[in-house]
Amino acid sequence: MAVTITTKEDVYELLKDEGVNFQSKYSYNHPQKTGGKSKYASLGRILFNILLPEDYPFMNKTIDGKVIKVLLADIVEKYPPKIAGETASKLNKEGFTMGTINPVSFTPDSFIVPPHILKKKEKILTPDLEPGEFGKRLESLGEELVAHFEAIGDPAYDLVKSKAKAGRMNPMQMAVLLIAKGASVDIEGTPSVPITNSTSDGFDLDEFYTNAAEARAGLFMRSSGAALPGALARDVVYANANIKLEKGDCKTKRYFDLFVSPEMSEAIIGRMYLNEKTNELEEVIEDHHLLNKTIKLRSPLHCISKKGVCATCYGKLSSKLDTAHVGVLTGSIINELLLGGVAMKTRHEASNVKVAEVDFLKDMVKI
Repeated sequence: MAVTITTKEDVYELLKDEGVNFQSKYSYNHPQKTGGKSKYASLGRILFNILLPEDYPFMNKTIDGKVIKVLLADIVEKYPPKIAGETASKLNKEGFTMGTINPVSFTPDSFIVPPHILKKKEKILTPDLEPGEFGKRLESLGEELVAHFEAIGDPAYDLVKSKAKAGRMNPMQMAVLLIAKGASVDIEGTPSVPITNSTSDGFDLDEFYTNAAEARAGLFMRSSGAALPGALARDVVYANANIKLEKGDCKTKRYFDLFVSPEMSEAIIGRMYLNEKTNELEEVIEDHHLLNKTIKLRSPLHCISKKGVCATCYGKLSSKLDTAHVGVLTGSIINELLLGGVAMKTRHEASNVKVAEVDFLKDMVKI
C-alpha cells in the first residue's frame, strides 16, 4: 500500500520497520512546500524539508555542508530571527537523533587490503625502484584500492569519498596508510630508499628513523612557511584597524571587473553590481544569471568614503554585522585563510615534497 508522509512523526514511525532506513524512498505531500503535490524522495530528505520553515520550498537535492551554509544564510535573510533560530536548532537536534537511529559506521576490518592488491604490491613495489617510479606505482595501487572499496559497497569508501570532497584525502594518502609508505624526504630534500611497509603495517627500526627524518623536515617547513604569511596577516590587521563601515553610498564610479565563475558565484551573493543595460546598481542574488559573465562589482577596493567603507561597496552583509570595525574583521578573515589554506602550500606526496612559490599579495586579492 502506498504511503504518503506529511509529518516528522510519520518518518520516525516508518523507521521502526525492519529494512527501512533514511535512504528508503516514499511520497511526501505538503500544501506549501510541494504545492499540494506529491514528491518522491528519501526519508532523510523528506525529514530535512519538514524541519525547514512551513513555506520554504522543497529542496530535492543532496544536502552537504556547502548547501547548509547557503540555506541557513537564505533563511536568516528571509525570516525573522526567532524562526531562523528555531530552524537551526531543529536541524541540529534532529541531526543527532538521525545519527543514533541510522548511524554510518565501519570497523577496522573495512580497511583490510584485499589479497589481490597485496599480491600485486609484492610484484611491482620493490625497494630498488627510483622514488618517483615507486610513487607512481603506489598511487596506481591506491586508486585500485579505492575502486575496490566502492565496488563492494564498503563503508570505508564513504569515508574516503567524504574526505576527498573536503580536500583531506586522496588515493595516494590511502595507499600510504594501507599499502606502502614509499620514499621519505629528509630536511635537505634527499629521498630515502622506498619503504614497502605501510603506516598500518608498522615499521622496523631503520624505517622508523627514516620517517623521523621526514617528520623533522615537515616541522621545519611548517614553521618556516608560516612565519612570513603570519607576519603579513598580522600587519594586514594592524593596517586596516581604523577602517570602519559607513552608512550610505560613496557614489564611486570605479568598479572591480569580476568574472563570475561557479566557484565565485556564491561568494558574491548580496554584493552590488552595475547593470550596464539600465545603468543602475543591483544586488547579486542566487539565480545564477550572472554565471560565466564579467560584471562590474562595487568593491571596497574602489570605495571613496573618507573614513572607511560605505555600505554599498561592502554589500548587503553590512546590515547583519554586529560591528562597524570591518577592517579588523577583514584582516582576521585574511589571517585565517592565509594560514589555513593559501599560504601552506607545502605538500607531502609520499615519494617527494613539492614546495610552491607564493605571492601573498596576489593571493589576498583572490580572497
